[in-house]
Amino acid sequence: MNAILICYNLKKTSQTDRTALNRELNGYKDFSNKSKYTYKRKGILDRIPHIKPHDSVIIAKKQHKNILLKILRKFNAKIKYYDIQLKHPKLV
Repeated sequence: MNAILICYNLKKTSQTDRTALNRELNGYKDFSNKSKYTYKRKGILDRIPHIKPHDSVIIAKKQHKNILLKILRKFNAKIKYYDIQLKHPKLV
């Protein structure tokens, strides 16, 4: 299966942008009414089958390349990506 390996670096981004990127990728818990109610806000990676072997590394199907790169570029992440062949039951 064709996949893409994306490595990104956030060294030159502010802490605010890092948090916003993390929330957009992974989602977050939202609390309301003095924490009486909690809501799970889903991120992009909740909808895309992927493997996260290490921090700042994502392996996903090649068809999701544009979505992931668009989000990372939005937050000025330094990006390197590689096309790979993969046999993994989680992504197939």
